[in-house]
Amino acid sequence: MTHGRISSAVCSLLVVLFIASPLHAQFSSAIEGSVTDQSGAAVAGANVVLTGAKTGVEHSTVTSAEGYFRFASLGPGEYKLTVTAQGFGSVTQKNIDLTAMRVQTVPVTMQVASGQTSVEVTAAPTPLELDDAKISSVTTEREVQELPLEGRNVYNVLAQTPGVTGVGLMGQPTADIFYATTVPAVNANGQPNSGNSYYLDGVSLNDSPSEGDAKLVPNADSVQELTVSTTNYSAQYGKGSSVITLITSKSGTNAFHGSLYEHHGDNKLTSRNFNQNTPNPITGHIINPFRRNEFGGSLGGPIKKGRTFFQFSWDQVRSTNSDAFSSTAETADFTTFMKTNFPNNISTSLLTKYTPALTGLNHPQTVAQVEFAQTGVVCSGTGPLGMPCDMNLLTNGVHAFSTIHNGLQWNTRIDHSFANSKDRIYGNVYRTTLDESGGESVRPTFNIVIPQHSLFIGLNWTHVFSPSLLNEAAGGFTRTTAFIPCNLCQIVPMSINGINNGFGDGFAPATFAQNDFHWRDMVSFVHGKHVLKAGFEMFHNQDYAPFTPVFDRPNYNFETVFDFAADTPSQEGGINFDPRTGGAENGNRYNVSSTYGFYAQDDLKVKPNLTVNLGLRWDYSSNPTETQGLISVLKPGTGSTLLERITGLSVGPAKQYFQDHKIYYFAPRFGFAWQPVENWSVRGGFGIFFNRGGNDVWSDTTRNNPPFGASLTADIHNPSLWVLCFRHIPVQLSNPSLVARSI
Repeated sequence: MTHGRISSAVCSLLVVLFIASPLHAQFSSAIEGSVTDQSGAAVAGANVVLTGAKTGVEHSTVTSAEGYFRFASLGPGEYKLTVTAQGFGSVTQKNIDLTAMRVQTVPVTMQVASGQTSVEVTAAPTPLELDDAKISSVTTEREVQELPLEGRNVYNVLAQTPGVTGVGLMGQPTADIFYATTVPAVNANGQPNSGNSYYLDGVSLNDSPSEGDAKLVPNADSVQELTVSTTNYSAQYGKGSSVITLITSKSGTNAFHGSLYEHHGDNKLTSRNFNQNTPNPITGHIINPFRRNEFGGSLGGPIKKGRTFFQFSWDQVRSTNSDAFSSTAETADFTTFMKTNFPNNISTSLLTKYTPALTGLNHPQTVAQVEFAQTGVVCSGTGPLGMPCDMNLLTNGVHAFSTIHNGLQWNTRIDHSFANSKDRIYGNVYRTTLDESGGESVRPTFNIVIPQHSLFIGLNWTHVFSPSLLNEAAGGFTRTTAFIPCNLCQIVPMSINGINNGFGDGFAPATFAQNDFHWRDMVSFVHGKHVLKAGFEMFHNQDYAPFTPVFDRPNYNFETVFDFAADTPSQEGGINFDPRTGGAENGNRYNVSSTYGFYAQDDLKVKPNLTVNLGLRWDYSSNPTETQGLISVLKPGTGSTLLERITGLSVGPAKQYFQDHKIYYFAPRFGFAWQPVENWSVRGGFGIFFNRGGNDVWSDTTRNNPPFGASLTADIHNPSLWVLCFRHIPVQLSNPSLVARSI
């Protein structure tokens, strides 16, 4: 087949999939079984009706010639199965508890009718999974509510799953649900963290910059259940050689239900361990004062009974934490001396306007002590700038402060089943915001609050063409943003030897924004003993990092306190520029990348107690690119040997990040599930997986490559650096007068 025909075939497949069901997500569970008579013979053409216990929504099908039936694309919950056939009494199986990513087998035995007879089975079917090779663990709704999940973060359960290694979120006491990303330290099968995958109702939550982190933590009151799988050999899942986490959100039912809660914590209610019996000499507290109030609730129910349902949840936190640390800063005598003798100095303006917040001043250091410590010169009479040798210049003190952590998350889900029972749709929205204190400075003017925001939208649609053919479709969008502000951007960062906290905010103002799109579509067809699946999915990431304002702010370093007082920095760093023009560097980057997957799967029921899973997947990641054309990468030289190519290395512009980009990544999958005896199952499988690397592997490492950007540090101890770097570059350097004009 020619390249053109291949492209046409792929495009045709995409058109078919998207016309069938555009931009929605899938239900991942199924109920299957075989209907037989008392002799074990298959009952063909039996009518099978499946009813949701809490919603009343019905699904129907008929058994195949082999007596086999299957209901695919089901959500977790409790179901009732009713089977009728001519000449047989009806059979009703109740209490079928279906969890996410599970295929529940329900065998049905029918008796020859003698009049109007019916059999009702209330005992739950065996929990053994006989249709799939995967091994998984399910955390139910009740467990989510009752387990002591620190920060109400449902990812705390990952580390307790059999086969999962790592500490999870242990040691991260502040890892609650409000952060834009969460980093569970877990892995399985000897695979790296980048092999982990996270899904909410079938929509990916993977964090593109890291690939291994999750972009959303749903609040506990919105979670129906959480399934963790460590060996999933289905071709339906591409990336996922390690831990696959599938979260199912809670939906409304025919009955109204809701919850309200409040969780309060403070230092007086916190128990102490054996070593926590002595007050901290700095803070005076055994446990630093803190307050945390987390409160919220949920409400769900019918909009139209049996058809349309809603579910709403809300979680909010208001938290403060007090702490303190010792620090060294200037004395009031130092500031007074500068105001009297050098009123026009930049240092005088900084010392006057941005005083440190210190208490319990102690261990003052005189001009003589500081001069000898920093320069080795013994002070006699007066020191640098005419300062008296016995004047107190620096002092130690305690900086006490409070930080905030205020977050809000709300979620709304709407479900609707159409009257013809052939279509089911639902939409889900999560919105999360967080305001949190940034790094603490003894100069309160430079303390900042960092806002984080995230938005998740998921849509789902399942269409039943016939009892044996259905289409599941999925789509979702996740956006995360964070902003690091600077209160006084005109004051560039300054560090001063001997003073713990200088002036100015650091890496700021900086914005981070990422958009992730996920499309998925799968067609399922039941034919005899075969359950055939074919599908397509696409991930698209937009990573925006506008760092030009950060690159426009250099930083200064002063070797001594006296250099600072005299406005004579010894070093200027962070000098970023465009080598082509000598002007300001464009530090904004807008990177885009996509990953595609096509797959086919056959789940073959060889025998009632043996299922074989056969699949093939093709994964392809696009060559990442930067929309402004600001890519500069390492280019190997020419030659037949590696040494020759290394010798000719150069750095230069490129259209895309990777010079050698392959697209042929085929991943065969095989699995089996066998029940040799009752209450026993044997499962195994084989698979090839292609994990996607995080964006930071290629985006961060190439950001400052010439010719689009360059950075250097100017040092008075190495003046030749200036001549070497700027002999042929018309660059305009920053200097202290820039700061003077801005204050």
